[in-house]
Amino acid sequence: MPSYPPGHVLGSQRNGLNHTGMNLGSFDRSLGPLRNTQYPTYSDALLDWYQAKNVKSVRLMFTWEAVQPALGGSVPGTTGGYADYWADLTDVVNRLLARNVYVILAPWQFNPGTRNTDIVYDGDPFTAADFADFWGKFSAAINASTSNDQRVAFDLINEPHTQAEAGGAGVGITLPDWFTYAQAAINAIRSAGGTNTIFVPGMGFDSASSFTTNGSSTAWTGLTDIPLNNIAVTVHCYDGNSSTSTTALRDACADLVNWAQQHELKVNVGEIALDAGPNGSPPFRSDFLTAQAQWADWNSFCISNNDVIVGWNWWANSAGGQWDDADSLGGSHWGLTVDDGASQTVYMDLIEATL
Repeated sequence: MPSYPPGHVLGSQRNGLNHTGMNLGSFDRSLGPLRNTQYPTYSDALLDWYQAKNVKSVRLMFTWEAVQPALGGSVPGTTGGYADYWADLTDVVNRLLARNVYVILAPWQFNPGTRNTDIVYDGDPFTAADFADFWGKFSAAINASTSNDQRVAFDLINEPHTQAEAGGAGVGITLPDWFTYAQAAINAIRSAGGTNTIFVPGMGFDSASSFTTNGSSTAWTGLTDIPLNNIAVTVHCYDGNSSTSTTALRDACADLVNWAQQHELKVNVGEIALDAGPNGSPPFRSDFLTAQAQWADWNSFCISNNDVIVGWNWWANSAGGQWDDADSLGGSHWGLTVDDGASQTVYMDLIEATL
């Protein structure tokens, strides 16, 4: 297994959360995103709460169209809401870094036709050249804004999938195309001078449980990052919500972790969550004792495999009033605080000791 210094993104295990709100649906493309209307700004109180709760890693979702208003164009946009959005994005990144919270930046792409996430730009397919152009420019601009802080990592895109995996809906992308696009993005980031860690998701909506069976593991081993060797796998895991088994989360990730050990690769669980019973928003799909047993087993699994697993990011949290504490039956799932840290939900009660 490659050795990384403790301060490196891949050097030690860091757990945290997904930070939502800057990942947008449709917005007026002539004006750009509207601050405090279409996305929130985040209070210092919320970020201080993250620090106090020992959050060590934040996966910060953003929208490609909001930082590159035209394919092949400049990053960031310089007019109207685009300039505001970039200022707010880089501001929260730097405020997290000031609290020694590592940041993983991930574009979350929205298809207005299906009203769901998809592998699209403005609802349409994009090319490998488009993707490389974006990542080269975006990585350079982010590194300029953070003074090349290597605690910032890049997660190339949220949940690649084929049309078939999406039930025949949307645009999607084929497995061969996705890994061609991923390699093009890696190359572009390195050509632009970026040495940051790059997380590359697999297919099937980045499912941990199907990573070794849907072709992702075979394709992933064809990626190269010479000479830095600073790429790693990212996956998502929600399998505990369809099973009351204590080992549900472990079981979903076991084959992936075994594969990663064999190939001397690191893995971040970029999204994970679990229903946990009485959250104030009934009906409930689980109970707290079941969730505690599942989460304790998950934590034990992560500690036992800390040579491979570099951390997990709970799904999800946002500014007060932007997210809720519903479970997987509905709502903006599994929020940890709904009031910028003035109080916490049953989900933070569940995971707090393992952050």
